[in-house]
Amino acid sequence: MSAGNTERLERIHEQLFAGRALGPDLLAEDAEWVNPEDAVEGGTRRGFDAHGQVWTFREGRVTRMQWFNTHAEAVQIAGVRE
Repeated sequence: MSAGNTERLERIHEQLFAGRALGPDLLAEDAEWVNPEDAVEGGTRRGFDAHGQVWTFREGRVTRMQWFNTHAEAVQIAGVRE
């Protein structure tokens, strides 16, 4: 991801989550993410990397955000090496 898009994504997260984002220093490794059973993706997921996102930009603007069930899945789809 280009430096400009990295900065834009940081701004997007700030605006979307307004300080609600939690880093690994605040979450237990077995933290639970619980969605109601009638949600599109109901149930409980565990761990800091229980979800992942891939953001797509065009000309500096977001064109797509795709949500994944694991960080590893998002990294694989994005073609990023960790």
